Parts: sequence; structure tokens; C-alpha cells
Amino acid sequence: MSALTSVSGFLKIWYNPALTNVDGLSALTSVGGYLEFQSNAALTNLDGLSSLTSSANLLIHHNASLTNVDGLSSLTEVRGPLIVTNNAALSQCYVGLYPLLSSGGVSASVTISDNASIGGCNNFAEAMSIYLHSQAEVDAQSGVAQVDGNLIISGGYGSDITDLTPLSALTSVSGFLKIWYNPALTNVDGLSALTSV
Repeated sequence: MSALTSVSGFLKIWYNPALTNVDGLSALTSVGGYLEFQSNAALTNLDGLSSLTSSANLLIHHNASLTNVDGLSSLTEVRGPLIVTNNAALSQCYVGLYPLLSSGGVSASVTISDNASIGGCNNFAEAMSIYLHSQAEVDAQSGVAQVDGNLIISGGYGSDITDLTPLSALTSVSGFLKIWYNPALTNVDGLSALTSV
């Protein structure tokens, strides 16, 4: 599939227990429908998607060995929901998803949750937080100003999110805003610029 540059419909990569990488998709730039990676037990990264810039939806679900999504760093547009859930070995996702999230490239809901080994991206706010706190030169103005869809901040009972400071630039959410299962969250002062939901 190394010559494949676009898929007008959906691309689903499901239940391939021996698949370790998607390097054969290195020429792929766009997917017109759903792009889904589900239950690929040996898949460790998505580096083969480094040319991908747009997709209708993106689902990354139950890939037990996936440690990062750095290969998505060229992705600038997801027209439907972005869902990254239940990837047991996923330890970080802010490198791969920060360009997409910070540019407001997701047109619908963003759900990043229940990734058991997470060190910094179990939800949208945490993904932004880890990136900003590890890059001193990046200030709050680099954050997202608006979400054209739903925003779910759901870290689960193991979440270590204590504040929402990385969302201090957020002024509007066109859909619903849910903040739940964040046991360490002490305040929502980071949402002080939010004027409409």
C-alpha cells in the first residue's frame, strides 16, 4: 500500500494481532471517511502516517502496545470526532496531537480517556498542560481559543490534573462541555476566559 495517497471512503485497520507498524501508509495524505485503528495488539506507533493531513473522523481504540501517536503531527483537520481511548501502553500524546488541537482542527468532539499508562494526555486539557509545562517558551496564547463541537475533560480516577490553566485562552465551546472524573482537580480558574458554551 506504499503508493496509496488518498482514500475517499473509510480506512479501518482492525484486529491485526501481528501488525507492528503502519509504515506502508507513508504516502497517505487524506481519508475522506472514518480512519480507525482498533484492537491491533502489537502496534507500537503510527509513524507511518507522517504525511496524513486530513480525515473525516479518527478513532484510536484498544491498541494495547501503542506508546505514542507522534506520527499524527502533520494532521491538521479532523472533520468529525477525535477519539483516543483504552490504549493501555499509551504514555503520551501531546506531541502528535498538539498541532491539531492547538489549531482548532477538530470540528466535532474530542475524547481522550481511559489510557491506563498515560503520563500526560488522558484528556484534552492534560494533553495541553503537559506540552505547555514542558516547553517554557510556550505561553497561554498558544492554547486553543475555541472548540467547534464538544469538549470532554475526563481523566478517569487515576488522573493527576489539578488545574485547567492550559485552557486559559479558551473563549467558546459550540457544543457541550463536560468536566468529570478528575479527582485531583482543585479549581476551574483556567476557564476564566470562557464566555459561551
